[in-house]
Amino acid sequence: MNDEITLDPYWGCKGVDDQETDYRLGGELEVPKPRFTYWDNEITYHQPDVSKVSCTVSSATGTASDLVGKELTLDQQKELWAEALNKGANPETGWYIRKAVDVVRNLGSKMIGEELLSFYVVLGGEDFWDVLDKGYTVNCGFRGNKTYQKDRDLDAILDGTYFGDATYGHAIRVVKDKEGETYSVIVDNYKKSNRPNVYRFPKENLAALLKNKVFFPSGYIFVIKKDFDEMNTLANLPLWGKASVEKAIKKGWTEWHNPDVIVGDAKLEVILVQLGGLTKKLGDVSAIRLAVAFDRLGLLN
Repeated sequence: MNDEITLDPYWGCKGVDDQETDYRLGGELEVPKPRFTYWDNEITYHQPDVSKVSCTVSSATGTASDLVGKELTLDQQKELWAEALNKGANPETGWYIRKAVDVVRNLGSKMIGEELLSFYVVLGGEDFWDVLDKGYTVNCGFRGNKTYQKDRDLDAILDGTYFGDATYGHAIRVVKDKEGETYSVIVDNYKKSNRPNVYRFPKENLAALLKNKVFFPSGYIFVIKKDFDEMNTLANLPLWGKASVEKAIKKGWTEWHNPDVIVGDAKLEVILVQLGGLTKKLGDVSAIRLAVAFDRLGLLN
């Protein structure tokens, strides 16, 4: 799935470098609604302030910023690029999308103050359109040249689907168009440029752009771990306790990775039965039973 650029030397983005260990959406796994979208804050970066070849890190940084609604300082952006260089990025030619995602997920989480997860998505697949519809930003890339740029610059719409031999690779992000269903939107990393930094392409052209190897075949989204864990934990809760746990979360009791963890002994259970919070004696009190007890006693209203 990598479809690496074969130019030697390459410039900007070599490819995706996806791995079999990447988290993938599907099955019962769902992602929550993102806290913010690109259109809430329209955060953009100017990668030349960091490095002319730091597109992989700049686009991944933008993807994370869209999700949490926080713009990183220039010093923080430079720190991320320095970490990328430590991890193997080439200061003359660039890097891989997945490796940049790893740097932003790990070091960027500390800067943002939220632990992030990253998930692999196949461009044009069901999950790709689903996460865009939810409001997520997809970190991905393309193979470009002067013909690509001329098409983009004409009216800020990429109309073509084939542009000839690529001369560089570039990492960008894709978001859903807020103006309607016709286009998807590309957000670039050159906000100080006089060329379009935000431009569109017809959604129906994506299949041809992929077939002609203009776009790399896959990309990544960031998800806030706390929100993801909460959503997927609640999905698997027994129905008798789900509503009470949801109320407990709203009250600030947010750790629900293990709802069956024992939080009280038989003595606490006796008290809760006497008060009417519980009706059965099982010998101990789990977290989910305690939430139900609190709910029955009116403590979560």
